Amino acid sequence: MYFSSVYGSTRVYAGALAHALGRRAVDITDGVPADEARWGRAELPLIFVGPVYGVKLLGADHAAEAAKAVDTDTASHKVAFVTVGLTDPDNAATKDSSAKFFGEEKDRIRRFYVPGRLHYPELKRVHRTAIKGMLLYYSTKPGATPFEKELVASGGVGFDKVDTDKILPVVHWAQTH
Repeated sequence: MYFSSVYGSTRVYAGALAHALGRRAVDITDGVPADEARWGRAELPLIFVGPVYGVKLLGADHAAEAAKAVDTDTASHKVAFVTVGLTDPDNAATKDSSAKFFGEEKDRIRRFYVPGRLHYPELKRVHRTAIKGMLLYYSTKPGATPFEKELVASGGVGFDKVDTDKILPVVHWAQTH
């Protein structure tokens, strides 16, 4: 159970998953500890939780590396990735928007999507600017989803869509793999 976190949403989901599965959550935000880097010796299935952060998916490179090491049969899915984001998780799942971050290993990784949280005063200036651009886009987007409209309505305060019940499909997947 591995996670990368910047503002805390991912840490909450990772903690809830670890608790539900009786495992420990290992923070890999600043790199994978040397004793954890041997994916073939880790308890399977491997679960990674990471946020969409700008144009990156934190932890995706580690999940791809792990999938290549432990999953020799692409149909077996011994690795999962939970993407925490600021877009509607149902839309993200339909588009499978994180698949591109896993390169050739994308078919070896089971992907899940959950909503995050954003508290504007905690953001670095560059992130506030990027989020304002995203909100401007959503505010003028024809056919914006209810989720997108809610993000726009959050104004300069922020929002919290973290819901640990959203990990139940991940728990079920892990228990059956």
